[in-house]
Amino acid sequence: MNPIWDGTYIWLVPEASGQTVRLYRFDPRTNGVCSFLSIVEAYAPAVLELQVGNLWIGCNNGPGTYLKFDMATEVFTEYNVVDANAKIRALTFDGTHIWIGYEEPLERISKMDPTDGTFVDYALDGGDAGSERVVFDGTWIWTASDTDPTRVKRVDPTDGSHTTITLAAGNKSVRSMLYDGQSIWIGQKPQANALVQLNPTDNSYRVWGLAAGEERCYALGHDGLHIWAGLDGSTKKFLRCTKAR
Repeated sequence: MNPIWDGTYIWLVPEASGQTVRLYRFDPRTNGVCSFLSIVEAYAPAVLELQVGNLWIGCNNGPGTYLKFDMATEVFTEYNVVDANAKIRALTFDGTHIWIGYEEPLERISKMDPTDGTFVDYALDGGDAGSERVVFDGTWIWTASDTDPTRVKRVDPTDGSHTTITLAAGNKSVRSMLYDGQSIWIGQKPQANALVQLNPTDNSYRVWGLAAGEERCYALGHDGLHIWAGLDGSTKKFLRCTKAR
């Protein structure tokens, strides 16, 4: 589960199925940990997102469930996506709405109003095999489908219209996605071509090949200077990559 930093605390949810959803708050100043237990059981938390005053937890069960945690009152509210196949894989906040990406076979993304949990669906294209990750770059919503090769979508948040960028053969199985203020970064499961750097101004991209054994990029982060990649391959690694355009 992706950790979230709110400026004071680090938040995370264990990715455990068949259990009540538990949210943890870690204080890096004191190493203190608080936990918050929801009333929701037997769901599989998959992704965590921060919205002003609230944390949102997307669950990878069917039908898809997402939870709002009010950081002031410490109360959970449960919402459901009305679809038996809706397994939530990704969330991102655009300053107004929460965007939801789904596991295949759903070929759509959803724009959710965080004030009441209602949402609007936007169709992608046939064969898109879900929307494994979604990010916001300040103008566009970006999502990547688990296709072979990967299809990256640039989505207009006002109406859901989109442009598709199909990556070169060999780039597939998206597992992480990040906007660093300049580029969209995409981490993939295969051993080769693990990192893709896409320029959102012209949709051009560059593939960065990593060394043998540096595979399965399941997490990406940035610190203003470097891209950090967490690898879940045969050898567990944490890479620090110098940003380049």
